[in-house]
Amino acid sequence: MRYVYEIVETLTRLVAVEAPSEPEAYRKVKHLYRKEKIVLYPEDYLDTEIKLFEGDLDPMEIPLVEEHPELSC
Repeated sequence: MRYVYEIVETLTRLVAVEAPSEPEAYRKVKHLYRKEKIVLYPEDYLDTEIKLFEGDLDPMEIPLVEEHPELSC
């Protein structure tokens, strides 16, 4: 039987900007992030969540991950 899991890694960083309003500050941060002026790195790692995927898809369309022999159950 094939099972599909979703793996979500969360990176987080606090940044400060000066702007005349909160919406303008948000736009500024979003722009800087898109232009890669703000980059998150491995040291910004917060958490990993692994959960069974329950969406509408054919499990056979998801590439099978090959297991390393030393990791077998």
